[in-house]
Amino acid sequence: MRRWGPMAVAVLLVACGEQTATEPAASPSVRASFTAVVFPPTTVDEAKRLANAEGDGSAVREFHSESVGLATCPQPKRSVTVAGVLSGRQVVADLLKYFYDQNLDNDCGSLVLAYMDSSQYGSVYTVGRVILNVDGKHQLEVDAVPESVTFRVEY
Repeated sequence: MRRWGPMAVAVLLVACGEQTATEPAASPSVRASFTAVVFPPTTVDEAKRLANAEGDGSAVREFHSESVGLATCPQPKRSVTVAGVLSGRQVVADLLKYFYDQNLDNDCGSLVLAYMDSSQYGSVYTVGRVILNVDGKHQLEVDAVPESVTFRVEY
């Protein structure tokens, strides 16, 4: 019977894909980065992160669209329906998702009014709103009727 020396065993184990005590373990070269969703958001990046992580733009149904403001700088105004049984956080996330998906973040301003039912059009919003005022700087204000959520982001 032939005896193998320690070096031959190490070479054999390495050749078979095994790690030996003298061989350092491979360290992972890919590190996952995770950025938490902040609620309520305090920056535009946090608002976009909330919209992308938790928002469902398909839960928002547009039923009326018009343009207000100057012809040289039109301000889109959208009236939409959203289920009123959602939490305030979910209403905010869904409205922000719709707002960004519709490219309503502009240099003229815009408005999204959310209702439970389109028959409520013309009255005060019943689910929430997103309003972008532009007066030298952008002021994004979001309100959700459920849980009385309100926040403002300036940029």
